[in-house]
Amino acid sequence: YTLLDDQCQLMTSSVIQQLCTQNGIFDLVLVMDGSGSVNNADYIKGVEFFENLVAQLDIGILKTKISIFQFSSGVEQYGDNFEYIRSDVEASLNSMKNDQMNGATYTDEAIEKVYENIRDYGRGGDVPKIVIIMTDGESTNGLILDINCNWLGFSCDDYPAYNYFHENGITAYAIGVGNGVNTNELNLIATDPDNEHVFAEASYTALDSIYLAITNKVC
Repeated sequence: YTLLDDQCQLMTSSVIQQLCTQNGIFDLVLVMDGSGSVNNADYIKGVEFFENLVAQLDIGILKTKISIFQFSSGVEQYGDNFEYIRSDVEASLNSMKNDQMNGATYTDEAIEKVYENIRDYGRGGDVPKIVIIMTDGESTNGLILDINCNWLGFSCDDYPAYNYFHENGITAYAIGVGNGVNTNELNLIATDPDNEHVFAEASYTALDSIYLAITNKVC
């Protein structure tokens, strides 16, 4: 159930769409793990989860705007920064769906790239910034970035990638799928409290049962 117009209502697609229309002013970044440990059929199901989520949102230049990334041994962006035309968002997701990277799992680099996208292209003021990241496993290099400050004339400490979210007012949801997920990493990435921002599912098929619940939280 969810609250709409001060009434408790069954969480259906129609109700969630109404909720997102009322509360849909935010910048959203969708981040998909395309590493080689995800078989292609499951990877497609993961992207389809994002497609189902996007279908509920009120996309527009003054409403919800969306950036889309896949990560593996590198980080790839699909489409423009914070697209606001539904057909463009759908085309970007479709492009990502047909382009699995099949490498390692550089979650730390993905977080850094997503933060830079929000910093450089997100709306200012009090427009909420939201990230949803989906992964099937543990980051290849962990979540600590090796930042090189030598060119500045001094050394600097390693930086936890997830602090890009937590120190900059970005709300992060982490979705882990399968038995290879590192729950501690999900908890570090996600905004607190973890029980509201972390989702662990046994399989990609199970994602069908949670997209409305996550969209409800986002909106």
